[in-house]
Formats: sequence, C-alpha cells, structure tokens
Amino acid sequence: MWANVQQKEKVFDSLVPLMKNPTEFPEIRSMAFLVLTTWEPSLSWWEEVAFSTWKEKSPQVLSVISSTLTTLSEGNDSR
Repeated sequence: MWANVQQKEKVFDSLVPLMKNPTEFPEIRSMAFLVLTTWEPSLSWWEEVAFSTWKEKSPQVLSVISSTLTTLSEGNDSR
C-alpha cells in the first residue's frame, strides 16, 4: 500500500503543474484538473484552485473549474 500512496502522490504532483501551466492546451489543463479532483485532494488544494480562478486567462479552463466547484458545492459529494 505504501508504494501505491507514493505513486499516487507522484502522479498527483506531476498533474498539478500541467493544470497550472497557462501555455499548455486548455483541453490538457482541464483534463488534468478533472483527474486531480477524483484523487481526494486536500481542502487547501481546493482553496488554491478556487483562488486561481480569479487570475485564470483561459475561458475553457475557467469554465471547467467553476462548473465543477459549483456542482460539488451544491451536491452531496464528500470531496
């Protein structure tokens, strides 16, 4: 199990820069975000993502993040 946790953290840490990179294709950034949301990120990660929407330049990425945050805040999802 320890190896699985380490591998998960390594993949998570690899996807975060992809999601944050404004020079990356919006589709790649959006998919990285969506994958990260399924990996039970910490509250601080969610807060960082929410704050990042204030400066997000890509309308597509902003839409994906905003709609996901809205959906999760209105639902019974425990993430």
